[in-house]
Amino acid sequence: MPERRRLPVRGTGRDGAPGGRARVVPPLGVEEEAKAECYGLQSIFYVATQLGASLEQGKALGRLYWTSLYRVHGTQWPKYYSVDCRNGGRLDLRPHDTRWPE
Repeated sequence: MPERRRLPVRGTGRDGAPGGRARVVPPLGVEEEAKAECYGLQSIFYVATQLGASLEQGKALGRLYWTSLYRVHGTQWPKYYSVDCRNGGRLDLRPHDTRWPE
């Protein structure tokens, strides 16, 4: 079995341990915040299922973030938002699949 790499975490809680608004440094050289946010959005369903949620729960969580939070989040932190983060957009990880954001 291959060794698991730990991704570096930015941000810490009050006691110095990761927590609060900590986030994982984007893997694969994705440094632009809007890209990382969009790619993460499209991966919510997968991460949720890996953490024990059903596939339907994971998809619902991704849709909830997309419909209720992504645009609001973008107005508060514009560098995390992109108009290209949409179904068929430049940041769509699966442009030939009509399901979004799953």
